[in-house]
Amino acid sequence: MAKSKKKASSKKSASKKKVSSKKPALKKKVSLKKSSTKKAIGKKSDDQEYKALYQKIYRRKKLKQEISKSKKKGWKAKRSKVYKEIVGLNKEIMALCKRKKYKIPESIKLRKKAVKQARKGETKYFPKEGRKIKCANIWEFEEVLAGFLKEKKFKTIFIKDVNKKFNKSTPPSTVLYWYDKARDKAYEYQFAGTPQVCYEEDTKKSILTIEITS
Repeated sequence: MAKSKKKASSKKSASKKKVSSKKPALKKKVSLKKSSTKKAIGKKSDDQEYKALYQKIYRRKKLKQEISKSKKKGWKAKRSKVYKEIVGLNKEIMALCKRKKYKIPESIKLRKKAVKQARKGETKYFPKEGRKIKCANIWEFEEVLAGFLKEKKFKTIFIKDVNKKFNKSTPPSTVLYWYDKARDKAYEYQFAGTPQVCYEEDTKKSILTIEITS
């Protein structure tokens, strides 16, 4: 009996040793994964070229905000110029990420895909329904919108991005103000390309629907 008890206790201690010896190995694997991800993040954050571009974008975004707040003579033209600079810098930072194999967030990839689709999108006509769907560069569309407002072409104008509806009695300055708000939303992202505007002209119902793809 004493011998069988000794054998049982020795078996238990051996199995405990086996379990205990496995645990540290698992911990090592986890710690290795963590350290590798830390290194990948560190590379991007320590990159001086990346930092310099990021700071340039940040400064121009601050300048854009100041121009929008001041609203001095010619402020819209100045703001558009800064927008275009931001677009150019964003292209540089995206190229850097590709060149150095930094991870690009999925949200940015989706936005880029949406902009490409909008650019490729040819004018669509629905004669029976009396609808036309067009896509234009954000700066080009401002002139188109100003023309529509001057002619009072539509009874209703709906800007999807800010969820605002306007009728013929709404002053053009109010519509343009909310269009500017929608345009600002398109530039809130760190990596923004040139936004495209998709607009639907519904002549039967006399509704203009505007949506900015950023």
